[in-house]
Amino acid sequence: MKKNTNKNLFAAIDIGSNNFQLHIAEVDKKNQQVNIIFTEKIIVQLALNLFPSLIISDDILKRAENALLLFKKRLAEHKISENNVSIIATQPLRIAKNKTQILDKFQSILNNNIHVISGEQEAQFIYQSIAKNITNANQLNAVIDIGGGSTEIIFIQNKHIVFSQSFNIGCLTYTQLFNDNILEAKQQILDIFNQNTNLQNYYKNNNTNLETIFVTSGSARRINNVLNKHFYYADSHNIIQHNDLNNLIDFLLKHPENLQEFKTKHQNIFIGSLAIFSAIFDFFDKHFNCQKMQYVKGELNEGIFNSLLNQ
Repeated sequence: MKKNTNKNLFAAIDIGSNNFQLHIAEVDKKNQQVNIIFTEKIIVQLALNLFPSLIISDDILKRAENALLLFKKRLAEHKISENNVSIIATQPLRIAKNKTQILDKFQSILNNNIHVISGEQEAQFIYQSIAKNITNANQLNAVIDIGGGSTEIIFIQNKHIVFSQSFNIGCLTYTQLFNDNILEAKQQILDIFNQNTNLQNYYKNNNTNLETIFVTSGSARRINNVLNKHFYYADSHNIIQHNDLNNLIDFLLKHPENLQEFKTKHQNIFIGSLAIFSAIFDFFDKHFNCQKMQYVKGELNEGIFNSLLNQ
């Protein structure tokens, strides 16, 4: 018997390093509009303890399976056709040694294919989710997405991606690796950037100042909120200056007793987030004379919906 489905609704599931997310939207291709009507986010932390074994453990997989079972229930409640569901997986399932078995299990739960996307594809979706926020499109801008297991760096000019690269640097994994040592984590990240041939070649061959670094991650939102709440540095347009972040790190180094307060809710990712943001600021200030970041709301799933408008 044929299922009664809603042909106007589409769903996107993001199997990420820290969170699993489900978005359901009405996609109007004729009028080029996406109206998201339902979202659900579940903290799974698929990348937790992934290094150095590159094995995703059974207890984490149990959390993941429970999350997907709930998503399956939500899809049924909204009567969404299996053909209208896009499911993507990112860094953990790019590198995990047991990824084949995991994918088989996840796909059997959802009764649908899961696409493990490359870092470059991930960057493309991120850009599509925030493209409307880049008003000075003729200038060189950067888009940064810091996830639990990877960081995507994208350069945009004239509404085109002119450079993109994914790094196995995540706020979850780097918090684990370095505990509370912000400066040691930051230095290793800077070393990775400075030794990356693609980045080196780009800044050597393009003597151009960056206008703005757009950051889309929850990590950026949390740091922005900390600065607003405790230091009043970030302004109403969600602009974070290089000195703001340096002052926050200096404060935590001088007063480590305050660190617990800042990281209580997001303990597994806070130190890694600070280290990555600080390293990015140092690198981009040195090579592209860029001293500010702007937080903008963007989700991988929104990029997927926007890509459907062009199909």
